[in-house]
Amino acid sequence: MKLSILCVDDEIPGLFLRKMVLEAHGYRVVTASTGQEAFTFAESMHFDAVILDFNMPEISGGEIAERLRRELPHLKIIMLSGYPEDVSPEIQGLMDAFVCKGGSPNELLQAIRTALDGKVQDGIESNPYVLFGNNPLIPELRSWKRSRQP
Repeated sequence: MKLSILCVDDEIPGLFLRKMVLEAHGYRVVTASTGQEAFTFAESMHFDAVILDFNMPEISGGEIAERLRRELPHLKIIMLSGYPEDVSPEIQGLMDAFVCKGGSPNELLQAIRTALDGKVQDGIESNPYVLFGNNPLIPELRSWKRSRQP
């Protein structure tokens, strides 16, 4: 039986690109473009994992993760964000894996395999695409981000 993944993102092109990649690798994928859609699907269907965009309007990926972890503790949560420095330690604790938005399809596939295998994502601080913890790129990224703000 195919493993089922709920993929949630308000950016439709990226959502459907991930759907195509995951289906090509044998997953059954259901997409949702809002937090409310995600809750509706999660309550009415079985999923092995959910891929959540962190920055979404109305209901953030973090809020979705909190509710899903509480209501469906078996569900593996993979967070996706272009702004990993905005993901709080509390939300990081809810995740089974993290992928920086804009990474390669292989990074997403590896994060899914890691989460589904029940392993802790190795080397989160040393992965150049993941900017949590003690990653030395965090101060540089924050400085660059501040310099670009009007």
